[in-house]
Amino acid sequence: MVRLLEQRLSFGEASQPDVTEAHIALNQTLLSLREAQKQRAETRAQVADALGLPVDALNNVYISFDFLTHLPSAVDIPSEVIRRQALLNRPDILGALEEYTASQAALQLEIAGQYPDIHLGPGG
Repeated sequence: MVRLLEQRLSFGEASQPDVTEAHIALNQTLLSLREAQKQRAETRAQVADALGLPVDALNNVYISFDFLTHLPSAVDIPSEVIRRQALLNRPDILGALEEYTASQAALQLEIAGQYPDIHLGPGG
């Protein structure tokens, strides 16, 4: 595209701003490509590290995601199970339960602090 615009510019059929815009778009695309290659390399390193392998060991490895095409249908799962899981795993409910647990622990500490901690024993 850039070469075509440069040729058109040389014949007077395109303007310099159009060619400059095409160069900018090309450079942005190349930058995005390099960023994607960098992310791919970092991800491969993380996978290799998680598996305890050198990165080179992943060179000829193919990871299949075919199992994602065979997920159970929502029709196959009873609606009671779906409803129960949806209610029990809501982030706002789980967060509220954690806050409740923390406040209960703080309350237990306050109650325990009301009474002196006296231990009586022989010889002491």
